[in-house]
Amino acid sequence: MVYRKLGKTGLSVSVIGYGAFKIGRNQKIKYPETYALPGVNQVKTFLKTVIDLGINYIDTAPAYGISEEQIGKCLEENRNDLILSTKVGEQFIHGRSVYDFSQKAVEKSIHNSLKKLKIDCIDIVYVHSDGNDKQIIQNSAVVEVLQNFKSKGMIRFVGMSCKTDEGIVLAMPWSDVLMLEYNLNRKQNKKEIQQAFENGIGVVVKKGLGSGWLAPETAIRFVLSHQGVSTLLIATSKVEHLKENIEFACDLINQ
Repeated sequence: MVYRKLGKTGLSVSVIGYGAFKIGRNQKIKYPETYALPGVNQVKTFLKTVIDLGINYIDTAPAYGISEEQIGKCLEENRNDLILSTKVGEQFIHGRSVYDFSQKAVEKSIHNSLKKLKIDCIDIVYVHSDGNDKQIIQNSAVVEVLQNFKSKGMIRFVGMSCKTDEGIVLAMPWSDVLMLEYNLNRKQNKKEIQQAFENGIGVVVKKGLGSGWLAPETAIRFVLSHQGVSTLLIATSKVEHLKENIEFACDLINQ
């Protein structure tokens, strides 16, 4: 595995990270194939392989169904070797996304994530945007709440999973890490990624493979060729896919 610095956080992350969506949710998905959710034993075996392959960054969210619970049950022994991130603002309830960026909701979400993940401090917490980045940043309590939990030592680093170019710019002054969509079909964030890199902000790329619709080798090459990208999240429940994607990434960087 190859590792890159995550901005100024002092963390080094594997260039391929694991997006833990598919171990917790299989409703309202954008992937080309449907899938059954794995049981706890399957998740435990899979996550052990994830770690054995050199992946040290795992991303989850309350909106990923039972993903946080699965991770909490399966990763207690390996917690100190991993970087875990989750999110606030979105829940997946009765088959649909529900958004709430109020102080009460965000505080409750963080406490719930700590309990489900069975940890005392979350490495990274992102704002899970509903698309109204500017309104969330400027007119809700979410940023203040995240910074408050960070000051208490319950969160190490904060950031935003952005949906708009304007949101990326507005999130930079207070973010340690940004999560952005960047792929062959969505290239417009290239400038913002470079700006984040120059300002010491880590960049985590989501949907780099276009939710499974893009050819992995070409898509991975495109994303990781940008010096500002710290890690590319891959959401899969198949070990062979993960191994293949890691090989593509390492071959590219070692060329």
